[in-house]
Amino acid sequence: MKIRLLLLISICIIGFMFAGCSKLTDQVLDHNALINNKTDDASEARSVLALSTVSISVDKSTGNKLRTNCTGSSNGLFDAYSTISFDIQSPESIVANGTIKLTVAKSVFNDSSISNLSVEAYLAEGSGLIGQKESQSIIPLEVSVTNGTQFKRLAQQPITLKEWSGPFSNPTTESVTLKLAGDFSYALKQCYKGAIILKLIAQKKPVTCEYIWNEETENAPFSTRREHASVVFDNKLWIIGGDSLPAAKRLNDVWYSSDGKNWTQATPSANWAPRRGHKCVVFDNKIWLLGGFNIVPEFYNDVWYSSDGMNWIQATASANWQPRGAHTATVFNNELWIMGGEVYFMQRVNDVWHSPDGITWTQATASANWQPRTFSQSVVFDNKMWILGGFIYRDAWYSTNGIDWNLATGTAPWQGSTGHSSVVFDNKIWVMGGVDQQGVRQNDVWYSNDGGIWNQLPNAPWQSRWGQAGSVFMDKIWITGGLGTTTTLADVWSMSKICH
Repeated sequence: MKIRLLLLISICIIGFMFAGCSKLTDQVLDHNALINNKTDDASEARSVLALSTVSISVDKSTGNKLRTNCTGSSNGLFDAYSTISFDIQSPESIVANGTIKLTVAKSVFNDSSISNLSVEAYLAEGSGLIGQKESQSIIPLEVSVTNGTQFKRLAQQPITLKEWSGPFSNPTTESVTLKLAGDFSYALKQCYKGAIILKLIAQKKPVTCEYIWNEETENAPFSTRREHASVVFDNKLWIIGGDSLPAAKRLNDVWYSSDGKNWTQATPSANWAPRRGHKCVVFDNKIWLLGGFNIVPEFYNDVWYSSDGMNWIQATASANWQPRGAHTATVFNNELWIMGGEVYFMQRVNDVWHSPDGITWTQATASANWQPRTFSQSVVFDNKMWILGGFIYRDAWYSTNGIDWNLATGTAPWQGSTGHSSVVFDNKIWVMGGVDQQGVRQNDVWYSNDGGIWNQLPNAPWQSRWGQAGSVFMDKIWITGGLGTTTTLADVWSMSKICH
């Protein structure tokens, strides 16, 4: 009878999935979290470094005991090994006794950004006695750190078992021994299925970030200018063409810099006509120039490209779109795009065109559902094309195909509705400067995570202006030139994100 009783208990316990010896690697972290349906919803300052499942598999029975032993290497980030015995107290009860040894790798204690480390534990969802109808279906398992004073009851809500306080700078290996206890009621009638999940939690030091402007040069060697173009190409910042006041001199020079401070002239006179209000983009590993105008009514619809900034090749002398200036352009879905602008004095348009090669152009729409406008800005963000402001409008529109446009906001809070700068930086859309509807130049700085809700930074230290060019280069926002309070400018500013 005794042999039969032990056999029945052995079958039941062997059928348990009270998970076993475990070793965690970074490669299986997400998989384990998914299996156990547990996520950490804390902020970025609190993160789960590692997740481990303590496994137990019964391999033999001796007398009135069912014993488990686990062994393994200790090369992981967060290893858990256990030795647990199940003592038969009566036909209705089995008592669990044993330990779990946790080892936290040296690399974790060599991170000066961590202020606190902790180990948390909980029972995986579904842990309990199979077939149990009563409320005590969760195993009554308790855990205590061996140097602790009392046991803690495990449940499906995490509890903290051990903490270390930083800062951590010296590599060390830490081990924690946990003592387990529990009473499996009705052992002869039920089998158990479950798992203990252990988390290694890191609390990062608070990080404060700010955006800092720096004047790279007050007077660059290129002429003062507005309505020029700026691109980043071949690891350099480029400035192309524009209009210099007070002489109203249209320009066709090209300049570049590898640091924003020291500038080199690629050519004093490119073989395209001097112009302002044009657009330049980088596409197919070349700089492309699209349209622009000289003196009204001398508008252009030519397209040029260069692989070095010095030598320019004409892709087409007359693209399908009307000659224009003060338009906007971008690269999206591996095509060139041009939108809006002015095709004759005070005659604004809202058409959209695209081309795979700069030669053949297709009209996406003759009349987008945003109003005709000049001096708007476009960016690519969140896999969409965006058009921001222009003329008297302070709106933001986006499209995934250039045909159908959606309004993100019709009343953005930024004041510079025309001649502003827009870039994508730090995973945000930025709008800076420009001129408002009353003709007042601005130096305000705004950003948005979604194009609909905008946040303002303090005004930039550079002179209020419009017609400046904005770019992102060397992980900074760059502003060059523009029309200031009285005349055009040749200064260069950069804005960095500094975190500490």
